[in-house]
Amino acid sequence: TYTYINQLQGASFANLQSRDFAIAVVDADNSRLTRAQLSQFHSEDRAVFAYASVGEAESFRDYWQDNNWSTNPPDFLLGANPDFAGAYRVK
Repeated sequence: TYTYINQLQGASFANLQSRDFAIAVVDADNSRLTRAQLSQFHSEDRAVFAYASVGEAESFRDYWQDNNWSTNPPDFLLGANPDFAGAYRVK
């Protein structure tokens, strides 16, 4: 059987190494796993996938910071999500 985990917070390399899983879904911005760390999981026949929201963009994400969307928002941003600070609906 395959053990699946979904850990979007606190998914550090050390934390994941201590867990028994075949498949894990993590938040890439939160986990900060390196290519070498991901390769180590792969060599252990363990798969790590990155979570991605397809309906919203979030101002705390690397892609937002790297592109300075606060001052130059892209056309696909539809507006702020009133229920989650820093989250914006997308086309």
